[in-house]
Amino acid sequence: MSTRKRSRDIPVLFIRGSEELGQATGFTDKRIHAKWRDEGLPYSVMDNGTFLYDPKEVSAFIKKRYAPQELSAKLTNRMRT
Repeated sequence: MSTRKRSRDIPVLFIRGSEELGQATGFTDKRIHAKWRDEGLPYSVMDNGTFLYDPKEVSAFIKKRYAPQELSAKLTNRMRT
């Protein structure tokens, strides 16, 4: 009997450490990650001191922090035409 390999997409439950956070966000500087935690990025800490982040919370934090707050008049006029 032959067995078929199943494709299993397992969702990421947590982003672990600065390296994975850097891969997920594109921001690899640990000082930026520390600043984000100070500014309210939710996280947990494992017994060995590794930070854990919820991918959905990271995404929401990044979108809120880096989304444009106001559109310039030039950009608004270009969007209308």
